[in-house]
Amino acid sequence: MNVIRFNQDTMNLDHIKYMTYEILKGVLFIHSKGIIHRDLKPLNILVNNNWDIKISDFGQSNVQVGEINKDYDLTKYVTTRYYRAPELYLNFSSNYTAAIDMWSMGCIIAEFFNKKVFLKAATTEDYLEFLITMLGLPNDDMRKLIRNKNFLAHMDHKAKTIKRKTWEELIPSAPPVAIDLIK
Repeated sequence: MNVIRFNQDTMNLDHIKYMTYEILKGVLFIHSKGIIHRDLKPLNILVNNNWDIKISDFGQSNVQVGEINKDYDLTKYVTTRYYRAPELYLNFSSNYTAAIDMWSMGCIIAEFFNKKVFLKAATTEDYLEFLITMLGLPNDDMRKLIRNKNFLAHMDHKAKTIKRKTWEELIPSAPPVAIDLIK
């Protein structure tokens, strides 16, 4: 969504509220039809001069409704790295849900405020380290879901050197209500 880059100086809170609301309405609609987009990112959100907003690029999406695709094993390699939910990175043992789209939405909203990619991780290790900075170490229940034990070992090792940041530090220009929504 080049609207962020092209309008950095003029995009205000009202613009962000409007875009967030419109995108979330679209996500609600596709989720109500059993569709998981699996690749929500700014480049897949189209905005014209009238600020009409459309969600695009359903090439990675999947439908799971009732008996349709109920046993389909969803691939773990979807979404652009910067918008990929932790359950995809950490190889959770169970299939994921539409919640992965909501993680992507949180990253997009944070990007609206920061005017740059929120979770810019060049490598898996960078991603894991940012998770620690943002969320801390996973609790015991979460640790049981993570199949890749090397990731856990890396996170445990790095946790000693990484300072956890508050949401206000991570998204300094966001008002409290936006931080609450992103969390």
